[in-house]
Parts: sequence; C-alpha cells; structure tokens
Amino acid sequence: MYIICNPKTSKIVALASGVVLVYLSPGDVPFRGGVMAKKRVYAVVDGIVQGVGFRFFVQDLAYRYGLSGYVRNRPDGKVELEAEGDEGLLTEFLKEVRVGPRMAHVTGMEVVWKPYEGKYSGFRIRF
Repeated sequence: MYIICNPKTSKIVALASGVVLVYLSPGDVPFRGGVMAKKRVYAVVDGIVQGVGFRFFVQDLAYRYGLSGYVRNRPDGKVELEAEGDEGLLTEFLKEVRVGPRMAHVTGMEVVWKPYEGKYSGFRIRF
C-alpha cells in the first residue's frame, strides 16, 4: 500500500496498492506502507470553547483523522488536548481545531509538539 502525500499541504492526494501508482503531480511524495513521521501534539485552546460542543467536535475530528489522545475542559475556561499520530494528519487536525464547531469562537491556541510515545489507544473526552 502506498499513500501519495503532498508535502506542502500534508494532504493525502491518492492511494495505490501493488506496484502500480497513480500519476503524481510535482511535489507529491509516496510513503511506503502509508506511514509518515509520528508525533504528539499538546494544545490549549482559548475563546468561547466550553458549552458549545467543542470537545465532541475535537473527538469526532480525531476519529476521522485516526488519531489517539484526549480532550478536556479546564477550570480556566480553556480546552486542553493531546493527540498522537502521523505528523501531516496532526497538522490538518489542528487547522480544523482552530476553526472549531459553529457555535465556538477560537481566539487563540498554544501548540507544543512532542515526540511520539504511543501511550493512547483511541481518543477520549476526559472529565
């Protein structure tokens, strides 16, 4: 299995199996086995992010991107999350987290990239 990924956008542009690959655009890079560099990201999101379905939104995004980790409300009104997975997928995930669900209004997000540890199975909402 090959995954064709554009390194400028980190978006998957095509999938192929066996020895036949799809046509590549300039800049597209095949990753053997479909595995890119794994990373862990810790983020604190500020704004109107509690009481608007933000944690459920983040959990749904994580499922769609195949990430593991957690999300939780903090007593200071912010939302904290930690996620592990392919670096490119984490980058795309964070872009969508910055937008948030319709009723939320994200005013800031602190992000810290960390080495992958593989310490999570699934993505959970913590209380």
